[in-house]
Amino acid sequence: MLNSLKIIIFIGTIFISNSAWAEVNSENWGERLHFFRWLENYDDFEAKQDETLAALKHIALNKSNTAYLTIGGDYRGRYEHYSNQMFGLVSDDSSNSRLQRFMLHADLQFESSRLFVQLAKYTEQGLTHGPRPLDESALDIQQAFYESHTGWGEFKVGRQEFILGGGKKTGVREGPNQRRAFDGINFTVNGDLKSAFDVFYMQEVQAEKESFKDSSTSAIRFYGVHAKALIAWENDVSMDLFYYGYNHDRKVYEQGVGKEERHSIGTRFYKTTGPIQFDYELTYQFGDFEQYDISAWGLASETSLLIDNYHWIDNVGLRINYASGDSDPQDDKLGTYNALFPNAAYVSESALFAPGNVKDIQPFVNLRLAPNLTVFAGVDFLWRASKGDGLYVNPGVVLLTSDTSNDSFYGTQFNVIATWDITHFLSVQSFYTHSNVGDFIEESEGKNSDFFMTSIAFKF
Repeated sequence: MLNSLKIIIFIGTIFISNSAWAEVNSENWGERLHFFRWLENYDDFEAKQDETLAALKHIALNKSNTAYLTIGGDYRGRYEHYSNQMFGLVSDDSSNSRLQRFMLHADLQFESSRLFVQLAKYTEQGLTHGPRPLDESALDIQQAFYESHTGWGEFKVGRQEFILGGGKKTGVREGPNQRRAFDGINFTVNGDLKSAFDVFYMQEVQAEKESFKDSSTSAIRFYGVHAKALIAWENDVSMDLFYYGYNHDRKVYEQGVGKEERHSIGTRFYKTTGPIQFDYELTYQFGDFEQYDISAWGLASETSLLIDNYHWIDNVGLRINYASGDSDPQDDKLGTYNALFPNAAYVSESALFAPGNVKDIQPFVNLRLAPNLTVFAGVDFLWRASKGDGLYVNPGVVLLTSDTSNDSFYGTQFNVIATWDITHFLSVQSFYTHSNVGDFIEESEGKNSDFFMTSIAFKF
């Protein structure tokens, strides 16, 4: 482990030095780097003659420059500490984990099509009982898709990271070591102005520890239509409409384990410019879980106000979320909301609460202590949405059943996130969450919990 860290530090030092120089002398190619690497575009990029890494962004493959290759990579090293994970109800041991993520991609671009391939390797050390399911995997294909652009839009087929709308039901799962991907096909049909229609069929990729063993299964299917910016007003307010179908052969609720066919219809209103910004998503769900009829709903909302008069404050805001719970586990209905493929950090980076039978309200503030140093601070208050359902934790399993207590208050989480973007290529981030348990968890002898994480990430 020590030798591998020395190699990483050595490579990172060379990389950072070269990147800092390139950032000044090239056409700001660092600004083109994206969280989703497949969104980067280097059609018009030309590196200077002595810029080694920048030259990897546009390797011409013919004289007419209609075909070129882009090569890039990512590394993330992450340290995590938990005390009383799962509130000490599973184990009161503290845990320390060292996680590493290595990713390398190649993007072969033609005039109206492309082939994108990304390899990834994930490692974990430190956990007493060994790696968790998403902590460790030998070298495997993270993404491999073909994309073609036509007059009406585009289609993409293969293994891909897949984001719809605000990503609340298709989170990329950035917090855990292994990111989420799907095998499938997506058609994007361009509409008027900013509108577009996604029609898709996907199967979630299941992680395996062995090399090139990750695969999808028809046991988890996701399909539907998402209309982006179907209505767009002059004040930059847009509205999405969507239908998502979801099939899972082994879903877990307080009622038991069984097959689920769930349908979600909903709308999203959002505004990302101006002094007042917001993102509201409302969803109603119906379908079947074994012999139960599904009727559930959820709300995810965030409203923020930009602050101009205070030097350190970027904005203040409020998040209000609601994920319905079941009213009676003995009847023939299921009222528990299912967020499908959410980010584990649905409520906070500690990734404790899953979006089912929970309602919460979180006031927050974003501070900018320096041009490249930001701090998020928020206090989240959480309750059961229904006393007839239990407490769901990631990855969507029941930790405490409904008869645990007649109380509803889960507790309070104090969240702090600090992000230091040293350059376009290098960043450092730290999270701290203190969970103060409420009556519902405390009556089961649950304990307060702490989570701390710090990570370093660089990309080229």
